Amino acid sequence: MFPQYLMTEYQSMGSEAFWGKWSKDGVRYSASKILVGLQEEWTSRDKRIADQARAEYGGDEFQRQFAYKKGGMVGACAKNSAIASRYRLMKL
Repeated sequence: MFPQYLMTEYQSMGSEAFWGKWSKDGVRYSASKILVGLQEEWTSRDKRIADQARAEYGGDEFQRQFAYKKGGMVGACAKNSAIASRYRLMKL
């Protein structure tokens, strides 16, 4: 992961909220630890969104809405991150 993710989080939250979240007992977490925490948050968020998409577009409709083509074969997205990304685009 890259430092721009840290800066995006910092800028979106503000200094006080950022360090309130990413420190313990007044000791700030390292960049590596923050990035691991962000990845865990994103993974959890993507799973929640993917589960919502599966529930909303169950069965054949899910297969149509989340289809992709690779090497001449058509399949439905299986990774939570891919499903969440497409679902967010659909809801814009």
